[in-house]
Amino acid sequence: MAYHAGVPGFSGGFIGVDVFFVISGFLISRILLDDAARHGHIDLGDFYARRVRRILPALVAVVVVTLAAMPLVSFTREQMEQASASGVAAIFFYSNFFFWNQADSYFAPQLDLNPLLHTWSLAIEEQFYLVWPLALAAVVVAARRWKWDLVNLAAGFFAAVLIASLAFSMWSTRHQPLAAFYLMPSRAFELAAGGLLMASAGWRRGWRPPVRTALGLAGLAGIVGAATTFSAETAFPGVAALLPVASTALVIASVEGLAPGDKGSILTARPVVMVGLLSYSWYLWHWPLLALRRLYVLGERALLPDLLVCIVALGLAYLSYRYIETPVRTMRFPFLRQQRWTFAFGAALCLVGFAAAQTAVVAANRNVSSRLAEAAADKPPLQVRCNPGGRFQGFPTPDAMCSDGAAGAPVGVVVWGDSHASHLLPMAGEAIAPHQLAVLQRTRNGCPPLLTATSIALGRIDQDCSQFNAAMMADLTWRAGEGLRGVILNARWMIYLTSPTPNPRETFVRGLTRVDAHPGGVIDPGARLGVWPHDLAGSAQTLERSLRETFVALRAAGLSVMVVAPTPEMAFTVPECLARRHEGACGTRRSAVEQRRAPALSAIRAAASGLDGIDIWDPLDSLCDAETCFVVRDGIVMYTDEDHFTATWSRRMAAAAAAPIARLVR
Repeated sequence: MAYHAGVPGFSGGFIGVDVFFVISGFLISRILLDDAARHGHIDLGDFYARRVRRILPALVAVVVVTLAAMPLVSFTREQMEQASASGVAAIFFYSNFFFWNQADSYFAPQLDLNPLLHTWSLAIEEQFYLVWPLALAAVVVAARRWKWDLVNLAAGFFAAVLIASLAFSMWSTRHQPLAAFYLMPSRAFELAAGGLLMASAGWRRGWRPPVRTALGLAGLAGIVGAATTFSAETAFPGVAALLPVASTALVIASVEGLAPGDKGSILTARPVVMVGLLSYSWYLWHWPLLALRRLYVLGERALLPDLLVCIVALGLAYLSYRYIETPVRTMRFPFLRQQRWTFAFGAALCLVGFAAAQTAVVAANRNVSSRLAEAAADKPPLQVRCNPGGRFQGFPTPDAMCSDGAAGAPVGVVVWGDSHASHLLPMAGEAIAPHQLAVLQRTRNGCPPLLTATSIALGRIDQDCSQFNAAMMADLTWRAGEGLRGVILNARWMIYLTSPTPNPRETFVRGLTRVDAHPGGVIDPGARLGVWPHDLAGSAQTLERSLRETFVALRAAGLSVMVVAPTPEMAFTVPECLARRHEGACGTRRSAVEQRRAPALSAIRAAASGLDGIDIWDPLDSLCDAETCFVVRDGIVMYTDEDHFTATWSRRMAAAAAAPIARLVR
């Protein structure tokens, strides 16, 4: 709660999920093995019926209320459609896969305002519920057949899962960090740790109270330590997750067997136990309320209002616990005492949630101004197809599918860079068409067009970017012999200089680190942001040096270069801002733009100094007057989000870019 509310000092509060997984592994394993001890087998039907009663009613209530509230705070069809799709994913428990496919990081700003983002962890939990009982049922059968001790065999199974999953988590955190964060295989060791703790209960029966107290305090210290020292830069889960996992195990061991109200631990105090009883509903309610409040104020965060929202969520959690969770869980309704009717009830709840999600889409289409909806959707047409993410595996898209300009004409120019290069393609296509040439897009999100540097963010060096750029240089060298005349380079230059953005949703920064251009290896594998040479000054120096080396390589291949100076970035998603505020309140001061972009622009100019065939094009005068950088001009909404041009405005810029593009292709 403190982490999500933005309380200072809780930068690693996301480890609350890991605490939850250990507790869940402990409890669910105990429920299943106790069932096997009583009946000689695991009653899967009874287990799943209890999960339906425990999980679905409160979840569906929160999803329905959240989707009903979205039209009151959201003004873009894209947000509504995302919320609707995430609602379906939440109800059918594949949220982790849904959000895994949405962005390049758990901390990505485009996810931060999704009111159902938090359900990814519940999806992992439910996927665990599907697999774990079946696996333990097999363990029970094996123990009976070969007359092995069930608890010891289960402990061996838990240990095997823990070791295998931890090894996979360590590997995937390094090589596939987003998948490691969101998917169950790399989190299963946390659940297995809880199971192993449960199976080893007999070894702890002789522990004296002072020992339990010491272990409990050590565990709490470890949890608090992880919550206050970890951050978005921590490679997670992997090895780092061992601290909150082991600490949670110590806390559970210290209070195991104690009843609410017993002396010996603060965790058995009745107010603390009450918070535990409300914790599921509190978890469900808090993030939707936080996200809805932030959506209403265009993403701005404020500590006091967010803390008040969490308190309101606790009140809703009490109502949800008393009037939804408890009556259903204790089967006060007679029909819930039969498994088939419980499953029918669960299916009906899922249908209600699905209907609410579809209704939200209809409401979005009626609620959003057509002009602003069109602006939010007016993205460069080739952005998705020709601006890939994930592992770099070559250039799979044919040239003809990533080209603009004169139809059927040869490629005369390549646009190379990140998404800020891709939003210039309509402009370049419009400007190059009179020369009977085409322009080809070769871009990659978050990847500046540098041969000897790559970005570092969230504890990870982007080696795929380095590989992409090395392949780009080889491709451009070949194309130079086939008639290619020039290259347009563009990127969101400032974001790679560890410079905070004006956007309150972007809470992490990027830097630049040197790479070896030929094998694509990272020169400094221990790079850390904020420490020389990966601070503002060092990253700016790296940008200048690598950009100059890139210029030299392109000129050696016989290509002219047009590099685009940094363009304005707004504090808010422009269509959303225009829906709530007047145009003047959505733009920004030119002086602030000039100040923010100065380090990058200085590095670009220094890199080009003394080299011929390098043209720096600065479009700022077409975007701003002497005082203000605009978001609407000539009735056209200029931005589709905070910093990317709409395709319509990009084409309108063709007149301003005509002269430098003519120089590029002559």
